[in-house]
Amino acid sequence: NQVIVQRVMSAKTVNEGRLGFLFVAFLYVFTLFIFIAPGMVGRMIDLFGVGDTLPNEIIGGNTLRAQYGIDTNEVYPRLILKLLPVGLIGVMIACMVSALTSTLSATLSSVSTLFTMDFYKSWRPESSPRHLVRVGQWTSFIALVVAVLWAPLIGKFASLVAYYQEFSSYLAPPIVGTFLVGLFWKGSTRNGAFAGLMSGLAMSALIMTYKFGFGGVVPFHFLLWVPILLILSVLVNIIVSKCDRNKETDVETYTWNKSVWQDDTRELKTVPWYKNFRYISIALIIIALLEYWWFF
Repeated sequence: NQVIVQRVMSAKTVNEGRLGFLFVAFLYVFTLFIFIAPGMVGRMIDLFGVGDTLPNEIIGGNTLRAQYGIDTNEVYPRLILKLLPVGLIGVMIACMVSALTSTLSATLSSVSTLFTMDFYKSWRPESSPRHLVRVGQWTSFIALVVAVLWAPLIGKFASLVAYYQEFSSYLAPPIVGTFLVGLFWKGSTRNGAFAGLMSGLAMSALIMTYKFGFGGVVPFHFLLWVPILLILSVLVNIIVSKCDRNKETDVETYTWNKSVWQDDTRELKTVPWYKNFRYISIALIIIALLEYWWFF
């Protein structure tokens, strides 16, 4: 989230920031084809040399690895090496390394900035800018070490996509719930937001520790935990906020209200429909629903 915020804040105007978000959202419409098409092509050309031994049914990544020796993480690299000419292989590798480096540097920058400015500076407000820079550098280094130690866990998953989807399903709902309540409800307090966020993350931590640390069996599929964790964090946020005596003041600036809609409506009167972010958002929602209906 911090990475996205940093990039949006570099936009010249608020509208350009909105359009940037929507452009990325339209790219996500093609995610289904980007992830599935390479696997289908790899199967058609017998990329791993298994012939006709694969049954005509959906097979999990762990089963493919254990019974057929197929690592789904290798499908895309093997397609590049097998189907593309030498020059384009170099271009593709350069693109992949560039994307990886960009994402890594942005993530490390976000981690160091969040810890240094939001936590360390509040603990040591007298710290000089040079000292804060040094703290940020050490934070980035420690984050890299933790990532290296964490990497073996990723190998237990069927694929990188499976790892990303499952961990996002556990970690994202409390963050989304806290954000939505704070955006649309004026009664939310800082204590309520913190309690809602921590309760959802604590529940997620228990699930992941039980499942991955002790090899336990979680009763629901990880996607079904998304609404459960979301509702849990929202309910805790509301309850704690209602009981909190330290009510927030001056929340009009930070919560959505009718004036925001009215101001946008006035600004959009002179904007062509194809540049109007509302029409673009509606088109995006319709396309997403049609895609879901078609492949359901």
